[in-house]
Amino acid sequence: MTQTRKRTPAPKAMLRLDSRSSLADDLGVFGRTVGPRRGPQRRDTRQKEDYCLRRWLIAMAMMDRLSFPVLVEASTVGNESPDFLLTFGEGSALGVEITEAGSANWQQWLTLNEGMRRLYSGNGYVDREPEDIVIRDVIEALERKLRKLDRGRHAGACDLIIYENSEGGLMAERQAVMRAIRGVLQARRDRLGFRQLHLIFGEEVYLGLLGPKGPFIVDVSETHADDWTGWLAAQARLLRQRNFSAVDADNLAEELEEFGRSDQRAIKSQIRRLLVHLLKCVSQPHKKTKSWENSIGSSRDEIESLLEENPSLENRLLEIVSQEFPRARRQAAREMNVGVERLPAECPFTIDQLRDPDYLPGR
Repeated sequence: MTQTRKRTPAPKAMLRLDSRSSLADDLGVFGRTVGPRRGPQRRDTRQKEDYCLRRWLIAMAMMDRLSFPVLVEASTVGNESPDFLLTFGEGSALGVEITEAGSANWQQWLTLNEGMRRLYSGNGYVDREPEDIVIRDVIEALERKLRKLDRGRHAGACDLIIYENSEGGLMAERQAVMRAIRGVLQARRDRLGFRQLHLIFGEEVYLGLLGPKGPFIVDVSETHADDWTGWLAAQARLLRQRNFSAVDADNLAEELEEFGRSDQRAIKSQIRRLLVHLLKCVSQPHKKTKSWENSIGSSRDEIESLLEENPSLENRLLEIVSQEFPRARRQAAREMNVGVERLPAECPFTIDQLRDPDYLPGR
């Protein structure tokens, strides 16, 4: 009897990253947060891997180490491929494997004491300095992955990302940790198996632990793609300091343009809403309700508020009304359940009437 060979599930496409400037939009909410350690919404392995991959991708893009566009695929359960596969526009591919550094006892303690202000009651730092603990856990995490490599799990170029989550992480002096880890890695360089190693250490991503000049350190805590509010505050701080060379100019320009577009969308929406209710008052005055009047007043208040913040929109009011009137006419007809031909073909209201807080048709 012929034995049927078990098929390996194909990787699952997750993301397409088109460019560095579109990275924030392309990533969306992917890997932004992880769930709690306990409870029905508790985190799983994939959430933690997504969290690490997001930060690594942001750091790589910031250092111009990604060749866009990039297709990101995730391996499925039972797949013997790396955790993620990146396929670049020119056709090359790179596997990405992710692992966590931290002892089992420490992880168990974190889970049991999540949300509680308690100090770790284990051995603490009596026998080991914080740096020694981090180094030990990082090297042990690397050894685990090397054992899988020895079993032939991966084919092709593959990078390893180690997420530092050990007992000594908060107290360790990071530069001392990096020097020690690089010394260990250099001694084992010929049998490491991975193309490159990276370390996520708190808010910092250390790219290329095997690089000849040491890792590149990228702080992703206030990047445009990861923390929009923090990034915006950082840009404001750099501008006040006149540190223009450090300003993220492309993304800042794009965000400023988006602010303008969002205000335009807001005033268009309010003008359309105002026109709909005014048209309903014109066509069905006997059905006019206090709710209609409240909606008209609310729309006018929002319009005036937007104009106060954006005086330049005053010059575009006539244009916006002309654009929005056909939409408002169709919407009003639908809401009144009448034919659109029953409503005026041209806007019967002047700009002054639209803005007059006391104007109502028929008053």
